[in-house]
Amino acid sequence: MSKALVCDGDLTTTGGRVIATASSMYDGDRRIALDHEMATCTKCPGEHPIQGSGTDMQEDGRSCVLDGDLVLCPCGANHVKAGSGSGCSTV
Repeated sequence: MSKALVCDGDLTTTGGRVIATASSMYDGDRRIALDHEMATCTKCPGEHPIQGSGTDMQEDGRSCVLDGDLVLCPCGANHVKAGSGSGCSTV
């Protein structure tokens, strides 16, 4: 089953946003998020790392972040959501 890749600016399930700055890979004009990039959470203050699970697609040993991956914030309920315009996915 394929999952869409998450990019800079995509939302999270708690209404936060993905902050992707490290990758040289893009989906259109937005950077693809990598493991341990950051996201915000409306329930938890600050920025928190994302646990990227896309091991089939990596950059410099860091997995890409896929739709549904966990944001490691204190509430434990925050997951990233790939944007509706996502043009990249993994198998």
